[in-house]
Amino acid sequence: MIAAPQKELVLNHEEVHIWSLSLSVPPICIDRLQQVLSEHECHRVSQFRFERDRNQFITCRGLLRYILSLYLYQDPGQLQLSSNAFGKPHLRTHNTTEQQDLRFNYSHADRLAVFAFARRREIGVDVELIRPDVARESIPEHFFCKAEVATLRALQLEIQGDAFFECWTRKEAYIKARGEGFRIPLNSFDVSSDHLVADQENSHWSLQSFVPAPGYVAALVTEGQGWRTRFIQSPRRFFTQQEGVPCCIY
Repeated sequence: MIAAPQKELVLNHEEVHIWSLSLSVPPICIDRLQQVLSEHECHRVSQFRFERDRNQFITCRGLLRYILSLYLYQDPGQLQLSSNAFGKPHLRTHNTTEQQDLRFNYSHADRLAVFAFARRREIGVDVELIRPDVARESIPEHFFCKAEVATLRALQLEIQGDAFFECWTRKEAYIKARGEGFRIPLNSFDVSSDHLVADQENSHWSLQSFVPAPGYVAALVTEGQGWRTRFIQSPRRFFTQQEGVPCCIY
């Protein structure tokens, strides 16, 4: 069984918790994480052609289950996860108030995964490894709105790479928060503001960019305003060998 989380892990309704975790893990940890996956998730693992992709999926989903178990006081292998038609994950059953309230999202890039958790508000998160040369291509002109392109191209060339991925992660986080995927055209809304998303529906979505690790950029988009972000800086202390969690990951 999973022990109750420490007091400081309590997720209040006005908070959003962000976990940033490495995906560079030893085989013994991957094996332990795979043990808590569902039959459907194990089937998905078998569909990956490359071992690196298989291991990343196992690690992301396994960690997601372990973190959820700490918020929900449940065994990670017993949690029932599903996703909507556009791939946004959610809990399939809502037997308790905690399950009814909890919202979550996650993203991974290269060797890093970022997880976001909130109550009673939809959220989306995205992380990217910064690759400066991408901004020099025509991707912004194809996927950003005119105001975003103008802002980006006005910057000095050497900082356009960072700015491009800051904008890109904001856009990805927004469509993930909405739960509609690329059904929402990326150039139909503006994320150049530091705090709010401007879209055609005048929706009240707020955003925050952050650096989860050197060389990466991430963004969080959350429904409503008035929330505060808490970054889980030392995840190891929330896991113990007695709880059966592979703390060697951290």
